[in-house]
Amino acid sequence: MIRTLVVDDHATVCEGFAALLAARPNIEVIGQVTGGRPRISSGA
Repeated sequence: MIRTLVVDDHATVCEGFAALLAARPNIEVIGQVTGGRPRISSGA
């Protein structure tokens, strides 16, 4: 299982990528973050 945190500056893009990834049987989206670099630490 691949666990993924989706990060993008645009909420719509983030949601779209998360939906595409979540549709794959071997990928788990553990969260979505918008806002770029300052927010990346939330997934560490």
